[in-house]
Amino acid sequence: MNLKQITLIPASGSNLVLGSVVHTAGMPSGFTIDTLELDPAPRRLYQNDLALVPGAVVAPGQLAARDVRVAGMIVGADAEAVRVLRSALITTVNNGSGGTVGVRWTTEGTTRQLEGHLNGSVVTRSTGSHFLEYEFSIVCPNPIAYSTTASTGTWGSATPLNNTGTASAWPELVITATATSVVVTNATTAESLTIAPVAVGNVITVLTEPGFELITIAGAPVLNKMSPTSRFPCLASGNNTTTITGGTATATWYAGWGE
Repeated sequence: MNLKQITLIPASGSNLVLGSVVHTAGMPSGFTIDTLELDPAPRRLYQNDLALVPGAVVAPGQLAARDVRVAGMIVGADAEAVRVLRSALITTVNNGSGGTVGVRWTTEGTTRQLEGHLNGSVVTRSTGSHFLEYEFSIVCPNPIAYSTTASTGTWGSATPLNNTGTASAWPELVITATATSVVVTNATTAESLTIAPVAVGNVITVLTEPGFELITIAGAPVLNKMSPTSRFPCLASGNNTTTITGGTATATWYAGWGE
């Protein structure tokens, strides 16, 4: 991926822009990006991939993690400026050791972000009093890069819900029940979720993202109201035809890209 600039988003603290300067005479203090490698489209990981790892269990078709590798130059007006910038870079990237650090960029008019943690350490090498080479790698367990702007729509509307990404999107549904049984369906993906029994007027929130699936009413978990044959519906890439019976619903999702 040929990117000129990325922004690191720590869980706490200030964001840090890399690629804010380029190699020119009299260049200001900041960070250049000379190399930015994003692993290619994530392959699916299968049990045989970890056959030599004792106790390893991998869900069939689970997406493999993704690495982001960045290298460039720290440029400062003097040695102290370089030291301050180096400290800021290490503090920001190391945030991922205990939490996560986002890697954000803009391409094709869309701002996208991966979440990960530092792999190893930030390596720096001095090349003079005004320059310091740096490189680091961030491992992203979820290989899908998501838009930073949410999309919204009415589930069950005659207008299809359009997922502009290339990967499946996992919507959050807010449902107002008009009957004692609610059924939400995505005809495009052949996925349907039945929630019953509920009371008319109940406001039901449904999180569909794998690993974070949840159904709540007034903040209380009610996964037991999900029928055994139900599946949490995703939004496939492109237009999705959706329906709902027993309620009305709004959907919020973030488009994602695997490339």
